[in-house]
Amino acid sequence: MEKIVPIKTDEELLETINKSKHDKNIFVGRIISIISIIIMTFSLYGDMVIFKYPKQISFFRVILILIILCYLILSFSKLKYDYKIIAMCYRIGIYSIALFLAIFNFYIFNILPQYNHRVVQVLIIGNLGIFIGIAGLISEYKYVVLFNLSLVVLGNIFFKQLTVSNWFEYFNYFALIAISLTINKIVVNSEKREWKLKLLLGKNLYYLEKEIELRIEAENKLKFQAEKDSLTKAYNRYKGFQKLENDIKLAYKEKKVLSVCVLDLDNLKLINDKYGHIKGDLYISIFSLIIRRNLKEINYFIRIGGDEFLLVMPNSSFNDAEKIFRSIEQQIELENLKNKFEIKLSVSHGIEAYNGENKILLEELIDIADKQMYIEKTRKKQHSKVYR
Repeated sequence: MEKIVPIKTDEELLETINKSKHDKNIFVGRIISIISIIIMTFSLYGDMVIFKYPKQISFFRVILILIILCYLILSFSKLKYDYKIIAMCYRIGIYSIALFLAIFNFYIFNILPQYNHRVVQVLIIGNLGIFIGIAGLISEYKYVVLFNLSLVVLGNIFFKQLTVSNWFEYFNYFALIAISLTINKIVVNSEKREWKLKLLLGKNLYYLEKEIELRIEAENKLKFQAEKDSLTKAYNRYKGFQKLENDIKLAYKEKKVLSVCVLDLDNLKLINDKYGHIKGDLYISIFSLIIRRNLKEINYFIRIGGDEFLLVMPNSSFNDAEKIFRSIEQQIELENLKNKFEIKLSVSHGIEAYNGENKILLEELIDIADKQMYIEKTRKKQHSKVYR
């Protein structure tokens, strides 16, 4: 079954139809061209040697062979990907065949009466060839056939003296035209219904995919809002502690190390009081961005309070955690230089590494790291007082 692709607009449908027709024109066109060139070459020999037709027939047959040959060469060139050029050249080839059939009729019928039956045979075979080889131009078949029919009928009326018996010799040709036009109409209508169905299915598929995308986006947004802090992109306390609880159990089970680092922004209260909470949020967002840049794929961080965060680093020793913090600290200094903050961004930290040997509660692990952080924060305040 042919794959239905999402279609947003009628233009996309037209592009899809043209591409489908293009593929048919290339594939069928090459086969028809090769067969036509072979037949026309043998016929050219017959025209000149066996039947001794007027030279005009041979001349027009050579022209037709060259036109078909041009299409065949083009279908193997770089231009084969341009469906407009291919369609135009294929159209020229089809109409040239229809024109040649009319010319053949004009020069032979009644001029060489012994070949009248052959003229009708050529008309029938030629039109059958057009019907079979119309390929991607199927909707134009009626115009090609009517073009050929008009030339034949008008040529017979205005340039020949035909009897009723002569006209009757064209009966099979006229019958073929009528039958082929009827079949073509059925096929074209069927193709239109097929493309309308594809358009409907394609558009429905497009809107269905968009609906699924929107739902997934909405679900992800809700999940993010339920799990993450919107300002910092850190896990919220509830979800973060759930995740940490599982990691502690895993570390104990597999006897692996796990480190946590409590981070507390210094001077955030002073910043909020002096510049407002918008400025305070800016400090927090810059700080959280620095953290995200330094976390490994398996690491994550949790916002456990207004200015307090917890870094969780599975499979990281105390020294590994300290290295990560030092990297964060260095980038904070660079950010201070870059933004020229009046109150510099700084952070106090406390690290605790769990080796997985004995069971430990989440609260115990965080409490140890938290105490280390407060020791550092107290030391900073005392140093600041001494400095002043």
